[in-house]
Amino acid sequence: MKNSSFIRDLLVKLLLIVIFIFLLMYLFPMPNLSPFYNSIFNDNVQTMKNAAEDYYTTERMPKEEGKSTKMTLQEMLDKKLVLPFVDKNNEACDAKKSYVEVTKTKDEYELKVSLTCGKESDYIIEKIGCYNFCPTGTCTLADLKKNDEEQKPVESTPVTTKTDKDGNVSVVVPNGSYIVEYEYVRNNYIENWTLGNWRNTTVDENENVRLAETRTQYTGQKKVNSGSRLYEQVSYGYRDNWSYDNNWTTEVKTETDKLKIWKTRTLYTGQKKVENKKTEYEHVKYGMKDNWTYDTDWTTEVKTQTDVLKLWKERTLYTGQKRIENKTTEYRHVKYKDTETWKETGWSTNKKKETSDVKLVGTRYTVSKDTTSTTTSCTNYKTDTNWYSSKPADTSTRKYDSNPVNSKTVTGNWKVINNSYPSRYELSTYEGNRWYEFLYSQYETCTYACNGQSQVRVFYYRVYERSSSKMYQYRYCTPKSSSSTTTDTQVVTDLKAWQDKGYKLVKTEYNYKVKTTTREVVDSKWTNSKTSPSGYEYSGDTRTNTTYTFVQLDKWVTNKDLLGEYTYNINTVKQYKYAHNNPTKYIEDTKWTNSKTSPAGYQYTGKSNTTTTVSFEPLNKYVTSYSELGEYTYNVTTKKEYKYKYNNPERYLKDTIWTTENVARPGYELTGNVKDTTKTTYIDLGYYVNSRSELGEYTYNVQSRTQYRYRYREVTNNKEYRWGTKNPGNGFEPTGNSRKTYVSGNRQK
Repeated sequence: MKNSSFIRDLLVKLLLIVIFIFLLMYLFPMPNLSPFYNSIFNDNVQTMKNAAEDYYTTERMPKEEGKSTKMTLQEMLDKKLVLPFVDKNNEACDAKKSYVEVTKTKDEYELKVSLTCGKESDYIIEKIGCYNFCPTGTCTLADLKKNDEEQKPVESTPVTTKTDKDGNVSVVVPNGSYIVEYEYVRNNYIENWTLGNWRNTTVDENENVRLAETRTQYTGQKKVNSGSRLYEQVSYGYRDNWSYDNNWTTEVKTETDKLKIWKTRTLYTGQKKVENKKTEYEHVKYGMKDNWTYDTDWTTEVKTQTDVLKLWKERTLYTGQKRIENKTTEYRHVKYKDTETWKETGWSTNKKKETSDVKLVGTRYTVSKDTTSTTTSCTNYKTDTNWYSSKPADTSTRKYDSNPVNSKTVTGNWKVINNSYPSRYELSTYEGNRWYEFLYSQYETCTYACNGQSQVRVFYYRVYERSSSKMYQYRYCTPKSSSSTTTDTQVVTDLKAWQDKGYKLVKTEYNYKVKTTTREVVDSKWTNSKTSPSGYEYSGDTRTNTTYTFVQLDKWVTNKDLLGEYTYNINTVKQYKYAHNNPTKYIEDTKWTNSKTSPAGYQYTGKSNTTTTVSFEPLNKYVTSYSELGEYTYNVTTKKEYKYKYNNPERYLKDTIWTTENVARPGYELTGNVKDTTKTTYIDLGYYVNSRSELGEYTYNVQSRTQYRYRYREVTNNKEYRWGTKNPGNGFEPTGNSRKTYVSGNRQK
């Protein structure tokens, strides 16, 4: 009783706890976190957008209209442009599918920011204005937006009107303007220390020259006795030989030891502003405008198209049948027949015992007899180069060997011997010298060995036969007669008669016939069971017969892909929707002319407009200084031109020495000149070495020298030019040059 009471009290307490939890959930529902989750996604998109605006400077933006440059979120993380962030589920966003992309359009840039986090994906597009100057030096997308707000127009073009093809008149307010830009220059000094060559004299050190190292070198002479042979060696050097361009080029070439920039210059060209005022008068031409309505229902009716009736849409409906495959398996059974055949073994000295399967068919004897006779012999055989079908006849001067030495087969052409040869079995294409060309096969009424089948399959072939013959080459010799004793050997069946003639038995041979039993197939049957009919055996062969039935799809579909399995015997039907035209009157064309008299077919509206147009006339040439532009100071462009110098080093004789060695020293060549000494003399080593131990035999009249090596400082000034509306600072100074640039673009209201 106590246990049951305890369990009852526990269940009551659990029930009260559950009721209390549901009551709390009813009184205090969960807050709506959707706005918070959305703000996380938006903050992540803004983070990527701000990083992209700071990263994409002018040199990183696409230069051609329609081109884009793209950077994935993973690349932004690798470049440390953003820190890793997570989505509302505290999971990392897709770093490969998320990206920022900048696209160059006609008058501006488009920044697209796309973010994918789990199943949530969205993007924003921001348009950024583009200008041909950058006051801060290196423009980013953020700078371009800032410039758009700071630019103030210097001059503006007048307001004009514009009429579209429907006769709607709009006022065109130019938002373009002229801005005055100034040229600034900054000196960029680059310091580079280079190590010079060894020299024999000192140089005064200063801020551009520093002593790097010193060394002491030695040279001497070698004592040469009278009568020694000396060999002349020479050393060649190369010195610069510069040629210089006469013509300027814009090609920028990489400088090398043999190619250097000789001269540079900057060329300028620009445009001149031209203003023209004119008054124009508006004339309009009226026409009829199409007003089309469109069918909502499909029809199979084919209507003749006219100016007011056009085919709008058409579609093809499909229906078909599904093929159902039925397969049955058949088994092959065969009937065998045993056939006895006798075959001779050929002649052998081996004597066998006769049985029911072995019978003696003949006996022969080999006998021989020695006789002395005059014979004709050949020892000098030669090969006849002619080809014969058989051994040629012997002559008095030629005796031919009975065995040919060479043979070849002469093959003829294929010849048709049967145009329609029937066979109940498939034949190989080639068998021996016959070629069976398959023509066709068909089922025919069976007349023999039918195995219960009324029809059998017959294969028809065209039969070709190719003839061939053998040709031989034989050896021949000039016969020589001589007397000799020879042994006459004969194979005979009457031994006693030959023994009576003086012949001796050499060997006895026997020929037997042997019986063999072979088994062959005389009939075959295909049944639906592996159990063989009486007198037959299952061969293990099977075959599968396949039949098909078709089921019709009970509906029409709009695409072949929707037919599914119903892809057989497809039927189609065409359906159409038409458009109907009810024309209305509209302004077909508007012309502005210099006269109130209307052109033919037009009416004067009473409206006129006086406009001042601004055009820019190009200078059509380049000048070498900004001051030479004169009035052509608008939209100034520059280009750099260069002249190069080319080094073709020429060889010269650097040194000549005489040595006792007939081997050229490194850097020297033997000239071929020699001389013999008439007295004891000394020859120079010809060069300096870094220690006395390297002098070798040249230890006489030793001289030394001290050499010095310096480092030289080179300072190059890469001047950097920049156009802007104000001094960008950072070391830039004004050059005194300025230009006017028109920033175009219109808006309508």
